Amino acid sequence: MLLSYLHDPRPLMVAEALDSLRYNGHQAEIEHIVPLVSHSSPDVVSAALRYISAFDRNYAVPLLLQGLQHLDALVRENACDELDDLEAVEAMPASTSLLGDPHPHIRQAAQTALDNLRRVEKDKTLFLNRP
Repeated sequence: MLLSYLHDPRPLMVAEALDSLRYNGHQAEIEHIVPLVSHSSPDVVSAALRYISAFDRNYAVPLLLQGLQHLDALVRENACDELDDLEAVEAMPASTSLLGDPHPHIRQAAQTALDNLRRVEKDKTLFLNRP
């Protein structure tokens, strides 16, 4: 039933369907979700990025890195938050550029993500260098 809403003409319905599918653990075929990353609505793009992040880290990270450069602030903020949640330390250089973003929420999200990612990187380094 929820899958049918992915083609709804109302962007908020599509976004809600994606979030509901993600929340309920429904792993739809990723190829049905990826095109929504190019949707005209930032709400749909953000929901698609959250969905992909929940089920396929390897597919998500490059899309999220692109999302950091999106014209809409909502998408940039969501991309930053998802990269943080995925502990994607490889996103640190790209996230650093958001510290100068004109939107304060994005600057804060970037700072929080960078703090968390630095901690993750340090923990991984300590773990790998254990005797």
